Amino acid sequence: MRKLIILLVPGVSFAGGFALSGIGSGGLASGQTAVVNAADWTSIYWNPAGLASASRGAGFYFALVGTQGKATTTTGIIGFDGPYSMKSYPVYSEPLTFFIPSFGVVVPTKNGTFGFAVYSPFGLGSKWDLYSMPIGYRVGRLDDYPRVDHESSIGITNIMFSYARQCMFLKNMKWGLALGLSYNQIYLRRVELAVLDLDGDNVPDLGYPFSLIPIDAKMKGSGIGFAANFGIQLDFGKFKSGLAVRYNSAPALDGTLELSVYKPYSPFYYRATGNDFFLGGIASTTASASTVLPLPFMADLGFSYELTDKATLSARFSYQGWNVFDSISVSVDGTNPITGQPLEDINMVENWKATYNIGVGLKYLYRGVPLRFGFVYDQSPVPDETFSPLLPDPGDKYILTAGFDLLAGNITYGFNFEYFIMPQRTVSQPTGNNIPGTYSFNILAFGVTANYKF
Repeated sequence: MRKLIILLVPGVSFAGGFALSGIGSGGLASGQTAVVNAADWTSIYWNPAGLASASRGAGFYFALVGTQGKATTTTGIIGFDGPYSMKSYPVYSEPLTFFIPSFGVVVPTKNGTFGFAVYSPFGLGSKWDLYSMPIGYRVGRLDDYPRVDHESSIGITNIMFSYARQCMFLKNMKWGLALGLSYNQIYLRRVELAVLDLDGDNVPDLGYPFSLIPIDAKMKGSGIGFAANFGIQLDFGKFKSGLAVRYNSAPALDGTLELSVYKPYSPFYYRATGNDFFLGGIASTTASASTVLPLPFMADLGFSYELTDKATLSARFSYQGWNVFDSISVSVDGTNPITGQPLEDINMVENWKATYNIGVGLKYLYRGVPLRFGFVYDQSPVPDETFSPLLPDPGDKYILTAGFDLLAGNITYGFNFEYFIMPQRTVSQPTGNNIPGTYSFNILAFGVTANYKF
């Protein structure tokens, strides 16, 4: 039961860790290099200094992200690796499509430019059927364990107010600051296996198939945090540079932990012991749970150079402080549904590492239509000892990006595509916090922007 802390670890992403790639078709299509190029409401995310060059207007962006994973688990546990013995066939997660909207407004004044934006810096999720009750665990009955037994869904929304202007002392410098709140929601689910030890002697009472009792563990939580973005831009004519930092506080999450124990059905052991534990059924309890979710500090350094009047090359280097995700403590207030004893508070070591992200992009004006292309190298912060299939981040990944803009009156429409090239990952050593096996994931993202100038 001590592994229940994993329910408070968000495991969803389509960038490193559980971060999203960004917002706005222009920045994403150019290899995520908008630190110096964004000059609309999306600057509030990429670099608030870009607002100083923005026109009055409003816009929205939405992304459609499709994900699916494949896993061949090798835990050595019957139920995870097949109801009889270890299996060698893959399990596919449910194909999921996520709709992720964002929007913003820009209002220039003679004293600077004000902006407002709502967007999601972290999110996504997954659904798996990884566990089946062993044959004989419920004699004469079909496996009625939930089909979806590993599930994750996370949404972090930032509500940001921003101000930017040209520096009073350096005419080629702009600066900007964005402040706001983040609303964090998490739903996570997985299978926990408890050792059957009714006499409390720390020795399993029975062997297969009754030694491990499956528990459907579900966690819901939410909390409010603080967010801040700051950036500067330097303009040297054809060459531009920028620096931006993004900070999300570690929000306190409060919620519930629901545990449903699927008891074995065995008339033989019921007659032998007289214990109604062997009459099947489900024993459930709901405990309160709270923790603090550490979120990474991120710093971006960007450059762009105008090669010709039609072509601009851009680049970005990003530091992502995932090393804050080293350990998590969870306070639990509730009772063990098997023993009736209080559940213990838990601490889990995650040992994530700090990572970096490198992107390059090219903007080319073809017959008046801006075309964008890009490439991104993105590191994974997750070590083998804490890897979970709930996290579609099997390792360092390469992202190919492309997009274009269309102008219709006062509205500019932008389109972007992202294709993820990710390695297959093999996790060979069980640690109690991971699920050994071989994993691969497919992710494809598409986005549309509409910006209106008024």
